Amino acid sequence: MEIKGLTQLVEKLKAKAARTKDDDGVSVSVGYTQSYAIYVHENLQAVHPVGQAKFLEQPARQLTSSGELHKIIAAALQARKTMSQGLLLAGLRLQRESMKLVPVDTGALKNSAFTRLNTGGATGSAGGAVPSTGVPASGGGGGTGPTAAQAAQATGGRSSGPGGGGRKG
Repeated sequence: MEIKGLTQLVEKLKAKAARTKDDDGVSVSVGYTQSYAIYVHENLQAVHPVGQAKFLEQPARQLTSSGELHKIIAAALQARKTMSQGLLLAGLRLQRESMKLVPVDTGALKNSAFTRLNTGGATGSAGGAVPSTGVPASGGGGGTGPTAAQAAQATGGRSSGPGGGGRKG
């Protein structure tokens, strides 16, 4: 007995399994590279004319509790994007929301924002270097991440680097 299209189905499943294996252990880190970022983030006593403390934690909690990050990832997967692309999109959304709350004096802290895809051993970045928070897929970090072209593909060509805004000086 022969089942029509079985060979094609098996090939499609093998290809899907290979893509899934590529996403194993993927996570996204979102943070700020300025050495003083942690102090500004954690100092609840400081008065900021623009922005606030907990500028990364607050939107991370809000986007998580509202289910927004989950929806972004689910929509990416439904659009036949990889888990890596979905996580990168969610991380970029968190970065965008965080940048709205960053205290601005010279603009250096705001401009040091980054979103990084972590897989396996090396890291690809759509921004900077030292993470403050992460959006994990299924475990640890480290690994090769997206090139600028891959980040642009995941975001539909939108810029994924740090945004402007605030005073410069």
